[in-house]
Amino acid sequence: MKRRSGEGIALIAGGVGIAPLLSIARQMRIQNDPRPLVLLYGNRVSDQIVYRGELNQIARRAKSQVIHVISEPKQDWEGLTGQVDAATIIEVFSFDGADKWLYLVCGPPPMLDAVEGALMDLGVPSSQIISEQFCYD
Repeated sequence: MKRRSGEGIALIAGGVGIAPLLSIARQMRIQNDPRPLVLLYGNRVSDQIVYRGELNQIARRAKSQVIHVISEPKQDWEGLTGQVDAATIIEVFSFDGADKWLYLVCGPPPMLDAVEGALMDLGVPSSQIISEQFCYD
């Protein structure tokens, strides 16, 4: 299998999709990976955000950013609201060079469809998008 690389790494998670992506962020830290990292994490409510302490540590590292998206925010929520959808992807990843990043996406099928489509609309080659979907029975 061809090994993929990117000038930056984007981890895009919906709900419990954070679990496999967090392991990638951990490995980047262990290996002192110098590439920029954006972790975009969507949940229904802020109380569903898991691993808050670790996510805060990731956000404090150089060239790393953690962005939360909440679909049903409390009045005092100051982050992004809505879904991890095409509009959110365009808002977060419309910067020069984003098409040279590697995107790892894990979440429910509708989120994956929206994210993959928006990334390709931004010029990201499909070979730079790795997706893993989960479904509830």
